[in-house]
Amino acid sequence: MQYNQNPQPGQKQPNPAEAGFTDARRTSTNTRDQHYDLISILYHALEGAQTAALYAEDAGRAGDQELSQFFVQVQQNQVACSEKAKQLLGRRLSSSSLH
Repeated sequence: MQYNQNPQPGQKQPNPAEAGFTDARRTSTNTRDQHYDLISILYHALEGAQTAALYAEDAGRAGDQELSQFFVQVQQNQVACSEKAKQLLGRRLSSSSLH
């Protein structure tokens, strides 16, 4: 199954994980599943925090304080998630080898 970056209208985009891409990446990097998963969560949480911060600024400029506060809360949740992922990853990497 090939991953199509631009599906046609009405065409369902396959999930890359279902297409076997995740397993291929794990094999090619020689990274344990748990490490890969934590790194992925860390990356996406940080990306989400950055996005939520931008949305909070946008809502603030538009004068919507309720929405701005919501996005700040989302950002804080994402940062907390990323901190927990860093702690978990650090403990696991210090107690094992990637090879």
